[in-house]
Amino acid sequence: MKISIVTVCYNMAPYIEQTMLSVLNQNYPELEYIVIDGGSTDGTQNIIEKYKDRLAYYVSEPDNGMYDAINKGFRHATGEVVAWINADDMYMPWTLAVVNRIFSKYDSVDWIGGRYSFLTEDGVLAHVFSKSAIKGQNDIRNGWCRAELLGPLQQEGMFWRKSLMDKAGWLDQTYKLAGDFELWTRFAEHAPLTPVDIPLAAFRRRKEGLSIGQRAKYNEEVTKVIANKPQYPNFLWRVGKMSSLSRQILRLLSFRKSHILCYNTKDNGFILKKFIGSVSTQCLESLRLYK
Repeated sequence: MKISIVTVCYNMAPYIEQTMLSVLNQNYPELEYIVIDGGSTDGTQNIIEKYKDRLAYYVSEPDNGMYDAINKGFRHATGEVVAWINADDMYMPWTLAVVNRIFSKYDSVDWIGGRYSFLTEDGVLAHVFSKSAIKGQNDIRNGWCRAELLGPLQQEGMFWRKSLMDKAGWLDQTYKLAGDFELWTRFAEHAPLTPVDIPLAAFRRRKEGLSIGQRAKYNEEVTKVIANKPQYPNFLWRVGKMSSLSRQILRLLSFRKSHILCYNTKDNGFILKKFIGSVSTQCLESLRLYK
């Protein structure tokens, strides 16, 4: 099964090589890797050029923002399964093989996401969450999977059939920061997100991450996305100023029905099973250490 991966970047010289190698070193035989650079001036282009002969498509030119660049990459994608990974995040060594096995085996699965994982700034895998969160299709469609409610979705560990994107549409370029959040709400109009109970990718926590100004802009865009959507019905989330720990506990006590993909040692593969679990990525033990 051909898998198309898009990476977009601009002045990411300290990180782009690690990201690209996390894709290329899997040696997946039907990989279509597409890299879109926004005209970097810090040496990023020189790094990409080292691997140009292993890329299906590469261009370095100015663009109209991250989502314009990602859509540009998707226009060149011909794989049955597609995804994008940002230029400072990383795939696990087994990711593409697992993705292929899942989508080849289960025709009913259109959209998957791995267990949430995080890297330190220098690329050390420092945190894999205790369990996979169950994010209901209705929760995602209504925009309830966000930081102040049921918790955000981790983009870098997601893969989906290209046919799902053909139905839902591509990234809306009127958004600059919350385009992925808006895209998930449209995906969920057509298919549930099926969790895979292993990590598939890791997000790099960096000091230059979302600044206060960017976070405010992100929240403005999220507010725009959910403007005409139903309000979350549980009043407890709207009582006073909730602490982060209280929010985590409420998530732990909020349950959803879903299918989940788990590794089965007897079958030596991933099985799709019905599951009732909480929307939280935490468990009681990890909440003991929560800060």
